Amino acid sequence: MSAVKSRRDLVFWALFALTAVVFAFEIGFVFFKVPGAQAGSGGIAQKIFYFHVPAAYAMYLSGGVGFLASALYLYGATDLRDAWAKAGAECAVCFGSLVLTSGPLWAKKAWGVYWTFDPRLTTLLLTVLIYAAVVMLRVFGGSGEAERRFAAALTVLGTVTLPIVHYSVQKWGGNHPTVITKANVALPVTDGYETAASVCPTPALQQLCAANGIHTP
Repeated sequence: MSAVKSRRDLVFWALFALTAVVFAFEIGFVFFKVPGAQAGSGGIAQKIFYFHVPAAYAMYLSGGVGFLASALYLYGATDLRDAWAKAGAECAVCFGSLVLTSGPLWAKKAWGVYWTFDPRLTTLLLTVLIYAAVVMLRVFGGSGEAERRFAAALTVLGTVTLPIVHYSVQKWGGNHPTVITKANVALPVTDGYETAASVCPTPALQQLCAANGIHTP
């Protein structure tokens, strides 16, 4: 058992170190290589999107991991499935909170207010609160079989809301900008640096989810 724990710790710290290196590179890349946006697009505040958007996709993927592990746990309970379900919910809260804090910083520049009950913001807040309830249940509700199954069911519920979050702008409008136009044509990317900056953080964030799942006993 100690040998297994040592290997888990080694993998955890290796992924943690790799994530730290990628984040350091990403921060330097965004602020020194990626050109600033025009004033009408937010100027330097637009660079928040290079962290905000990947964090949102990382939350989606973390929720997906939690959903799959929770569904499998409800089908057949194992400690490994429970560990991955727990890690998925915890990382979904972490990344969702990052989205909820980084978004208003840009919104203040673009909309003049930090928060408005826009359909996407409201549904995202609800989703993060559901995942937070899962984490709180696991921390304070005990670790019995009934508590684990209830947490797994609640994680499934939280993940079901993710498509609502993603498509809320197309369905109900609101202030939140869309990445895809009504004609389903992707908005153009004007610089290769912008594409790299947008894509780079997502796998780094997912390394944290994997590390957390591996390290969870």
